[in-house]
Amino acid sequence: MKNSAKKQLIIEALLTGDTLGQAAEKANIHRNTITLWVRDPEFVKELRAAEGEGLSALSHSLVKLAEKATSTLEEVLDDGETDGARLRACDIVLGRLIQMRELVDLEERIAELERMVQK
Repeated sequence: MKNSAKKQLIIEALLTGDTLGQAAEKANIHRNTITLWVRDPEFVKELRAAEGEGLSALSHSLVKLAEKATSTLEEVLDDGETDGARLRACDIVLGRLIQMRELVDLEERIAELERMVQK
């Protein structure tokens, strides 16, 4: 892909929450160039792939935290003491993991439907 180093920099900037203008400044290119790139299917494909990698890493982190959360829940149950902050943190981690799993499932199902429609 032409300008691949700059495009990679733009993708990284966009994934970390930068606006198009901020990303343009970081890559030292005009904002209009990025506007054209985000309309390019190949660029969008690369951006989505990078998003997917980020979500995968997040999912792995949540799984690791879920193991800790379930251990914490077990401790709280065994001790009989309630620790509101710890319980809330466990609830958040486990809830987010479930949400992430549901999103991944939906994404996979939509991708399969798109493949079927394209045949």
